Amino acid sequence: MKKVSDNILKKLIDKHDVISFDIFDTLIKRNCLKPADIFKICEVKYNSKKNKKISDFKNIRVNAEMKCRSNSNYEEITLEEIYNNIVCENLDKKEMMSIEINCELDYCVANLRFKEIYDYCIKNNKRVLFVSDMYLDEKIISKILEKNGYKTGKLYLSSKYRATKYSGNLYKIVLKNENIKPSKMLHIGDSKRADFFSPTLSRIISYKINRNVKNTSYISVMDDNLNNNILYSFINNKVYNMNQYERIGYELLGPICYSFCNHLHKVSNEKNINKLFFCSRDMKFIHEAYNYIYKDEAVYNKYFYVSRKSLRLPYFYMNNDFDSFFLMIPDKKMNMKSILGNFNLSIDDKTIEKYGFAGEEYNCYSLKNNKRFIKFYNEIVKKEIITNKEIKEQYDNFINYLNIIGFDKNSAIVDLGWKGTTQYSMNKILKYDTYGIYFGLEKNSFKELDNHSSTFIFNRNDDGVIEDKIYSFRSLFEIMFASQDGSTLKYKSNSDEPYVLGKPDNYDNSILKDIQTSAIKFIKDFSKYNVSLDDTNKILNNFMRIGINPTYEESIIFGNLNFDNMIDGYLAKPDKLIKYVINPLKLKKDIFLSEWKIGFMKRLFKISLPYYGVYNKLKKYKKGGNK
Repeated sequence: MKKVSDNILKKLIDKHDVISFDIFDTLIKRNCLKPADIFKICEVKYNSKKNKKISDFKNIRVNAEMKCRSNSNYEEITLEEIYNNIVCENLDKKEMMSIEINCELDYCVANLRFKEIYDYCIKNNKRVLFVSDMYLDEKIISKILEKNGYKTGKLYLSSKYRATKYSGNLYKIVLKNENIKPSKMLHIGDSKRADFFSPTLSRIISYKINRNVKNTSYISVMDDNLNNNILYSFINNKVYNMNQYERIGYELLGPICYSFCNHLHKVSNEKNINKLFFCSRDMKFIHEAYNYIYKDEAVYNKYFYVSRKSLRLPYFYMNNDFDSFFLMIPDKKMNMKSILGNFNLSIDDKTIEKYGFAGEEYNCYSLKNNKRFIKFYNEIVKKEIITNKEIKEQYDNFINYLNIIGFDKNSAIVDLGWKGTTQYSMNKILKYDTYGIYFGLEKNSFKELDNHSSTFIFNRNDDGVIEDKIYSFRSLFEIMFASQDGSTLKYKSNSDEPYVLGKPDNYDNSILKDIQTSAIKFIKDFSKYNVSLDDTNKILNNFMRIGINPTYEESIIFGNLNFDNMIDGYLAKPDKLIKYVINPLKLKKDIFLSEWKIGFMKRLFKISLPYYGVYNKLKKYKKGGNK
């Protein structure tokens, strides 16, 4: 539809010598939902510099403009005349007027669709005019136009000529001054009266465009919250030419990361945290974002090479009782050889078989209160831990690494979260309480972290509703932050490179790279406004809706994201339905193996069903496994 109308418009342009454009909401859009929101922004900026605050400036400014217009002898007024009508205690009018002008310069951006139309006019040697009803003066409007790439064209402003498009008199001035026959001129604008009926009365051909066009795919207008609507308008004005995966980064991942960094900065200040350590690998992307947003006020921070695996041996050096060991057993089912291998423990098959653990698979749930396993640990495993020289060596190397990067008691780790195993392990290794800042901590996370952690989305003590919803698409959420770097395996005594990394993950990261690059672009573009995104639920809701109630198209777009530990490498990519009709057991197996079950079912069946409810039913059938 959009391309068809653009082609129609270009054909109209081809037939005319002179093309005049309305400015605001045609060539220029504001990065706020309503023009009067600029006055709210002005109040925030003004109050940030003053001890004596003002309030309700939006209404004061709007009323002053209305009063000025009703008392004026001209069709149009000026900004100076408006400010002469403002009555506001503690307001420095001159300073506020300067703030308003700067806000207009900062928040006005090119309407990308009509920037293309303007460029088409210039390329085809059309005479371009800018014709606008506006109280700002020529100097300011010229700066706004030039800043956004509109450098060729003559400007006709109602504030200069004291005549408006609305009345039709400004068009008469244009025709006279430019010596144009009405039939040779095409006017393009968004107002039914000022840009369509009025020029038509002067026999000028006019083309009316839609004012409020939704360019976004994943984010919508949220509410009357100023910052939320700045966010929406900003994104809506930016994503016009972006591809699908760039939009995911710009509309979904970027705002979530930006908001988390706001939370991170706030917690750091409130808790007097002097150092931040961003845990590999999920926080590599957040580390880059944080340092860009707070480049001038970021606390000391480092990218922290750490993993559950790299901490196991240092942990066991300081904690070799059964309860400490049991807490580190994963919830994923494995044979006993693999469970022990996770802790770098090599115990022969005969011994494992002797204690009755050959063949079957176990996890933390199935081994809980298992008397044979307690006996096996006390008689065999514990001795292996105590006599293992590598365990002591890894402890020493880890402590050395912490000294190199400057980790101390005033430090905090930053991680995605869920169980908080890294922080818990470090507390047990260091024998003091570290602090952790997370996206979320689940209900069965370590209770010892309660008073030494901050969460962004959900906490273990919440009602669990958000946690359950996030868990239904946890892998989709996690993959957005994934780094292709290899996992940290262990530590070395070498001070130049005190860690050993595994091989990079084997997956095609080109799509993920597009998403993350676009998210960083959002962060770089948006951070100049210094707007805090602290309405967590609103920021997350767009992602939440996709995770638990995706459209068929979204189940394909997101389901095609791949990672090497997922079924067939993909997040949600079912086989053909006919194969499952023939072999229902295959359907059962593939659904349970799928990392995003809701996306899998939506992609398979295509129709609207209560997939989140089905997911919850499936969980109940899979006792002792992953969520």
